[in-house]
Amino acid sequence: MPSYIIPILFLIIFVLILYRVLFKKGYRGSMRGMKDSVHIGEVGARELWLIKTKFRVHKLVPKQESVEQSVGIELVTTTPFSFQMTPMRLSVEQAQELGELLLEAAEESEKAINREDIG
Repeated sequence: MPSYIIPILFLIIFVLILYRVLFKKGYRGSMRGMKDSVHIGEVGARELWLIKTKFRVHKLVPKQESVEQSVGIELVTTTPFSFQMTPMRLSVEQAQELGELLLEAAEESEKAINREDIG
């Protein structure tokens, strides 16, 4: 195999990634396949030693008006030597269901704490 094939493959991959980043409003937009996103907020989870985890929530703006609205969630985990981002796209209904499940879990946890305080 000629020695120039592997550098050409890397160059093609680099150009494709660069194209997606430039024309899809950055790395996050290219990961979600949307035109743009509006950052709503973020919540940090409990830190475990040097591991930090955050949930970031975005309103995703579709490329076309006919496409349904959606919500983006990023699970971001960082350590001193690594970074990992897991993007997720949810429909509005899925986001509402997730919100209801989180509220239910928080209420159940609160009830359990109150029972322990009484008992």
